[in-house]
Amino acid sequence: MTNKKIRVFLSRPNPFTENQNLFIKELIKFLRRHNIECVTLQAAEYTPYEVMNSLSEMIQRSYGIIIVAFGQTFISSGTRKMGAEDNPDFFASKETHLKNKWVTSVYCHIEGILALTYNLPMLSIPQESLTEEGILKKGEYSITSPEFSLETKENILMYLQSEGFQKSFHVWKNLLDDKYNFIKGGEINY
Repeated sequence: MTNKKIRVFLSRPNPFTENQNLFIKELIKFLRRHNIECVTLQAAEYTPYEVMNSLSEMIQRSYGIIIVAFGQTFISSGTRKMGAEDNPDFFASKETHLKNKWVTSVYCHIEGILALTYNLPMLSIPQESLTEEGILKKGEYSITSPEFSLETKENILMYLQSEGFQKSFHVWKNLLDDKYNFIKGGEINY
């Protein structure tokens, strides 16, 4: 492989705490050491049409995606599918209670689905106590690393060196390298 960095789309909610910001910075440093450059859509005033076009183009030009699923909305106590009726015509029709759960940004799901349409290797990195739904269901669409804690800076720094994260990362990185080498190997320079 060349020294050229492999472009990966980094999907993450906009940080709103210093520890979230630290996590992103440390992850990007870690990825750079592994020959990976990250692109992401910065928060700004865009119309939905502009956002989807920009996202689609950025993801299509990437070789993989990493979803850092920070919690955005906290549910101390709530109910999913309140009043659900037991009916075989309804899919997953069951009322469930939620307690002390985070919900991530809808953009993590949208960006993940776009990446799936381009068959990109996906690594999901969920915050602890995050609801597992959509693109973040473990093992269904991506390599999923263990949950991380944002409680302390030490937790963040230790997480990126942990055996669980390293194992998931290297499984995903092998898929990323295969994708990159397959595409780059087929290019002809004139």
